[in-house]
Amino acid sequence: MLAENKQVEAQENCEPSQKAVFKLAELREEIDNLDEEICELLLKRLAIAESLADLKKELGLAIKDRQREAEVLERTAQKANSKSKSKTLHRLFKVILEESCRIQCEKLD
Repeated sequence: MLAENKQVEAQENCEPSQKAVFKLAELREEIDNLDEEICELLLKRLAIAESLADLKKELGLAIKDRQREAEVLERTAQKANSKSKSKTLHRLFKVILEESCRIQCEKLD
């Protein structure tokens, strides 16, 4: 907390361009933290996808379920507050779904 207060003090006593440099570093640190969380969540998701492969095989289901994929893409895209962000989420989740299918196929090979 003391170090954080000193950083805030340092930022307040800076020229505008120095404040921007501090803000840039702060935002990058926040993104780094989010990247860590995203990685952890994606790894959990992939582990679940691997488990699904065995169940799908046991039930005689195809790895790729287009209806389920469409539902996931629609649900996740709706979380965005703009058309641009909605498109981005759609593209990102399309890759996530493709990789989940790939992981499941690899497990069954």
